[in-house]
Amino acid sequence: SSSSSSSVAVVTMVARSGVDGRAHGDVASADEEPTTSDAIPEEYLENVASVMRQTLGELDDFISAWKDKTRETSDNVGEDGVSNHTAGTRGDEDDDPIVLCADPRERIRLEDLCASENALLSKTTMIVAHLGEEVQRLARIAEEIIYPLLNTFGERAEVSEEEMTDEYLRNAFVDKLQPLQDSLLFMDQLRAVICNLFTQLSVVYSTFAAYTPYQSVRLSWAFDMLGYALAIAVGVDEAVRSNKILGSALMNFKRAVLVLRADPPQFGMNEVDVSSLDSALSIIDKQLFAASFFNDVLSELEQAEQPDRFIKELAGATLKCIESTCARVHSKAERLGDKRTLLSAICLTVLHSRLVPDIPDRKLCSRAWEVHKLFTLLPVATSVSVCPGAILDAHLSPASREFGLPNGMDAIVALHRETLNNLDQTFPAKLGGMILETVSWLAKFTAAPNITPSLASTMSARVALFKQGIALANRMRHYIQEIIHLHVSLDAPVTKRRIRLIAQGVEMLQAVHDALTGNVNLSLEMHHLLKFMLDRILRAMVPARELMENTIASASTSSGWGRLQAHISAGKGETNKQDALTNINIAVHVLSGPATQKRMNVFRICLDSIQGVGVLGEQDVVDIAEHVELIELLSNYRKTVQNQCDTSFLFFVRELFPAMLSGIYGNAHEAGRLPLLINSFRCCETLLMRGGTNVAEMTALQNYIESSLEREIIQPLCRDIETDLRIHLHSARIVGIAEVNPFKNGVRDLSFFTNLPAMRMLNYRIDIKSRVEDYLNQTFHNHTAIALHNWKSYTEMRNLAIEKYGLHLSEIELPSQTLEQGLDVLELMRNIHVFVSRYTYNLNTQCFVEKLSAALDRKHLNTISIRHVANSIRTHGTGITHTTINFAYQYLAQRFQIFNQFLFDDHIRSQLMKEARMVQAEMKAKSDAIKLSSKQGGYLTSMVDDKFEYPVERALRLMRDIRKLGLTEDGSSFIDQFRVLVTEIGNALGFVRMVRLGAMHYSTNASKFVPSAYAKMSKQSPVFEAEGTSDVTKRAFKNLENELEALSTNGTEGADYFQVLVSVFSAELRGEGNAHLNDFYLILPALTMSAAENMLAAKEKLNRRGKESQTATFTDDGFALGIAYLLSVLDQHEAFDALQWFASTSQYFNDEEKRAEQDANAGSYGILGRSSEETQKLKVKLARIAALREEFVHLKHSMIGAKTFVHF
Repeated sequence: SSSSSSSVAVVTMVARSGVDGRAHGDVASADEEPTTSDAIPEEYLENVASVMRQTLGELDDFISAWKDKTRETSDNVGEDGVSNHTAGTRGDEDDDPIVLCADPRERIRLEDLCASENALLSKTTMIVAHLGEEVQRLARIAEEIIYPLLNTFGERAEVSEEEMTDEYLRNAFVDKLQPLQDSLLFMDQLRAVICNLFTQLSVVYSTFAAYTPYQSVRLSWAFDMLGYALAIAVGVDEAVRSNKILGSALMNFKRAVLVLRADPPQFGMNEVDVSSLDSALSIIDKQLFAASFFNDVLSELEQAEQPDRFIKELAGATLKCIESTCARVHSKAERLGDKRTLLSAICLTVLHSRLVPDIPDRKLCSRAWEVHKLFTLLPVATSVSVCPGAILDAHLSPASREFGLPNGMDAIVALHRETLNNLDQTFPAKLGGMILETVSWLAKFTAAPNITPSLASTMSARVALFKQGIALANRMRHYIQEIIHLHVSLDAPVTKRRIRLIAQGVEMLQAVHDALTGNVNLSLEMHHLLKFMLDRILRAMVPARELMENTIASASTSSGWGRLQAHISAGKGETNKQDALTNINIAVHVLSGPATQKRMNVFRICLDSIQGVGVLGEQDVVDIAEHVELIELLSNYRKTVQNQCDTSFLFFVRELFPAMLSGIYGNAHEAGRLPLLINSFRCCETLLMRGGTNVAEMTALQNYIESSLEREIIQPLCRDIETDLRIHLHSARIVGIAEVNPFKNGVRDLSFFTNLPAMRMLNYRIDIKSRVEDYLNQTFHNHTAIALHNWKSYTEMRNLAIEKYGLHLSEIELPSQTLEQGLDVLELMRNIHVFVSRYTYNLNTQCFVEKLSAALDRKHLNTISIRHVANSIRTHGTGITHTTINFAYQYLAQRFQIFNQFLFDDHIRSQLMKEARMVQAEMKAKSDAIKLSSKQGGYLTSMVDDKFEYPVERALRLMRDIRKLGLTEDGSSFIDQFRVLVTEIGNALGFVRMVRLGAMHYSTNASKFVPSAYAKMSKQSPVFEAEGTSDVTKRAFKNLENELEALSTNGTEGADYFQVLVSVFSAELRGEGNAHLNDFYLILPALTMSAAENMLAAKEKLNRRGKESQTATFTDDGFALGIAYLLSVLDQHEAFDALQWFASTSQYFNDEEKRAEQDANAGSYGILGRSSEETQKLKVKLARIAALREEFVHLKHSMIGAKTFVHF
C-alpha cells in the first residue's frame, strides 16, 4: 500500500508540473522571458526521474501481481460471486478466496454519540463509555495475546514437562522476553484504567451538594466494567500460576545471567547491559511471575478516596447483580454473559471487603459464596478460567472470610471432589442430553427457514434460533471445561466412556461452528437481524420518551406557586427526570445508527438512568437487556461464534486425543466424526499462534496430531483392509476359513473411513484414502516381488479393493509368473561349486531345477534353462562360453582329487580288488567252459552262454560292507557320498553342455538379422578395393565381416568341449601312478543300486510335507552323465559293459518278482484265504520291485544318452 500511495503521489506531482501545457522537449518562445523560478537544476531532474522510474517499476510489479491474484481468485469464484469451495471445516476458511464479514463498522466519536443539551451529563456519559470501551479493548488484548502467551509458554506438543532441558527453558525464555515485557506494559495500562474508572465512579457518587450527573442512578454497567477489569487482572495471575514452566525458565535464565555477569565482554555486552537485563528480570519476577497483580491493584485502590455513598452503591450494585444473575443461571433464561458477570461480581465483592475491611457486608459475602457452590469454574476468557471460591478465600478481608467455608481451601477441595462425584454420575446423561439438543438445533438451523406472513414472527424465530445455538455451544463448552478441570486438578482418572462423550461434545462444538459460519448467506442475514432487534428496542424507547416529556410538560404548565411547591417537594427528582429524558434522547439517537459495540456501551449507560425513573416496566427492561446482549454478540458475529465454540483448551489435555481416535476407529460407522474431532484439536493452532509460538512449536503440534492419526486410525485401517481383502479372497476358495455371518457378528464397513474427504492440517492436507492406497500399492508390489506365483491373488485383491472401498490402486507391474531374464548365468558360473550342489539336472529337457533344501524360505523353485543362458549371453557376450570351460576345469580338478582319494583308500581299494578277482575268476571259468565245449564239438557248443553277468547280490553285499565302514550325522554312508560326488561332476558337465546350447540358441536368433547375401560376400569384394574408399571405411567393413563370421560360427564352435575336458584329465588319470583307478567300474553296480534306491525314496517324498520333503526330487540325471564322463576319462566303457550289469538287474528283478509270488502262493492261509494285511504287504513289495526296475531302465537309457556326448 505504501508503494502504491507513493506512486500516486509522484504521478500527481508530475501531472501538476505540466499544468502550463508545455510538453516534454518544448522550447520556450522568444517572447517568454526566462525567470529564475523556472530554472530547475539538472541534478534535481535526474533524481526525480530516477525516483519516478523506480516508483513506476514498483507500481508495475504491484499491478502484475494483483492481476495474477485477481485471475486466480476469479477462477475460484462461482457464478454467484461466492467461493466454489464448501466451507465444511474451520480451517477451510483460509482456502476461500472471499470470506464475507458483515460486522457493522463506523467511524464516529463518542462525543458525537453522547451530545446533548446537558454538557455535564454528556461528558460524564462519554467518560464512562470510553473507560468501558477501554476495558473491553484490554480484554480482547488479554484474550488474544497475553493469556495465550502465558498459557503456552514453554509448551510443546511432543515434549513433556519432564523432558524439558535447561537449554530448552533458556531458549524459550529468551524468545519470550520481549513479549513478557509487553505484558508488563499491558498490566500498567490495565491498572491505570481500573484506577481511572474507580476514581470516576467515586466522583459520581461523591457527597458534594453540587449537581453531579448520575448521582441518583446506579450505574450497573460501569460497576460491571470495573469488576470485569479486575477479573482480567485475576486472569493474568491465574495464567501465571497454572504454568509451572514460567518459574523454572526464569530461574534457569537467572543462572545463565550469573555466568554472563562474570565476564560480559566475552558475550559482547557491557556492565550497563547486564544491569539493564538484571533490572528487567527483577521487574518480571516481582510484578508478573509473583502472581500478585490482582492483589497489588486492590492495595492501590485501598489508598484512593472512597466516599460512603460510593461504598454503598458498590455493595448494592454487586448484590443486585449476584441475585439477579443467580436467579437466571441453570435455566432457560440464562444469558451468555452471566458467568462473566458473576466473576465480575466476585471481584467487586472482594474489592468491597478490602475497602471496608472491618465492616463486612454479611449478605453480600454470603451471596458471593453461593456463587462458588453454583459454579466451580468461571471463565475469564476462552483459555483462562478461575475458581470463585479460591478467589474469595485468597483475597477477602479476614472479617469477610468468616462468612465463607470454615476450613478454607481444604473445604473448597472437598467441595470440588463432591461436585466431581456428582458430575461423574450425571455426566453421561447430561452431556448426552446436550448433544441430542444440539443435533436437534442443527437440524432446524440447517433446514429451510419457516417463512410466516408476519415478518416480525419470522425475524423473532430466526433470532431465537441464533440465540439458542450460541447458548448451547456456551453451555456445552463450559460443562466440558469444568469436567476436565476437575479431573486434572484433583488427579482423578477418566474412563474411556467419558473420553468418548467428551470427544462427541467437542465435535458438536465444531459442528455448531461450521453451521453458524459455513454459509455466506448468514453474514448477509445478520444485518437484517441486527436492524430488527434495534427496532424492537427503539419501539420501547419512543413511548418512554413521550411519557417522560408529558410528565415534565405537565409539571411545567402549572401555576408559579404550584411549580415552586412541586420543585421543593421533588428535590432532586426533577433533575433526575430531566437527566432521564436526556438519556432517552441519547438512546434514541444511538439506536438510530448501526449496531456497533460503541453505541451499545452508550445505550447501557443510558438504560441504567432510564430504569431509575420508572418509565419502563420490569419485563421491558429484561427484554431490552436481552436484546442488547444479543446485539453485542451478533455485531461481532464470527468472533462470538469462534469464542463460544473454541476448543483450544484441549491443548492442555492433548493426551486424550489418541484415546478419542481409538474410540472412533472402534465404531467404523462413526467415521464421519473424525474431521470434526481433528478440527477441534486444530483450534489449538489458534492458541499457539496468539501466544507467539515459533514454526517449530507449530510443527510439533501438527506432527503430534498426524502421528496420533497415523497410529490410531491409518495404520490399523491399512492392516484391517488388507486382512479383510485376504479373508474375502480366501473364503471364496477355501471353505470354512472365515465365518462371515452379518446377523451374528455384524458388519464393520471400513469404507466409511476411505470415503472421508481430505482433512487439513496447518499447511497441508491428510487424505486417508490416499494413505491406504499407498500402503496397499506398496504391500501388493512387495509381496508379488517376493512370491511371483501369487501375482493373481494380489491382482484379485486389488480388484476387490476397488469394488469394496473405492480405492484406486496401481497396476502390479511385475511379470505374471516368471522373469524372462532369469538368474544370471555368470553369477552361477562364479559359484559353480554351490550351483552343482543345490540343483539337479534333467538330461532330456536340458534344464536345472533347484533342490527343495536350497529354497526353504521361498514358495517357488528356481530353474535354469537354455533360454536363460541365451539371455545372459545376450547381456554379457559370447565370451562367457570360454569362461565356463575355465571354471568347469578348475572345479573338476578339485573334484578329481577327492575322487582319487576315495578310490585310493585301503578299505575301498581292498573291496574293489576282491571284486576284481571274483570277476576275473568268473570270466576265466566262462572262457574255460567255452573252450571245453568247442573241443567236444557238435551242437552243444552253441548251447554255452559266453556272457558274464555281474551278480546283484555282490553289489548289495558291497554296499553293506562299505556301510559298515561308518556313517555321517545324517545317516549317509561312504557310497552315498561318493554318489553325490559323481552327481556333482555330472551337473558341472551338464552346465557346460547347456551353456554350449545356449550359445547356439543365441547365435541362431541373432543370425536372423544377417542378410542372406552375406554367403556370397568374399574378402576380395570390390567394396574393399574401390578407389576413393577411405581407410576408416575399409576397417569398418573388415570389422563387420569378422563379426558376421564369428556370429555364423558361434553356433558350432565349442562342439569339442567334452572332448577337451576328457582329454585334459585322461592323460594323467590313466597313468601308472593312478593304477588304483582301474577298478573304478567295479564300484558302479553298488553305486547305481544306491542311486536307484535314493531316487525312489526322493520321488516318494514329493507328496509329503515337513522336513522329510526337503530331499524330495524327481530327476537327477547328473549322476548318469557323471558316470559316462568318468568312464570316458578312465577308458573303462568296455570293461563296464562286460559286466552286463543292467541285464543282471533286469533278471534279478524278474526273479525277485517270481519269488515273491511263489512265497505268497506257498503260504498256508486256511479257509479264509490271504488276509488284507498280507495282501497289502505283497502289493507293496511288488510295487517296490517294479519301481526299482523302472529306475534302472531310466538310468540305463540316461547313461546311453550321456555316453554319446563324452565317448569318442
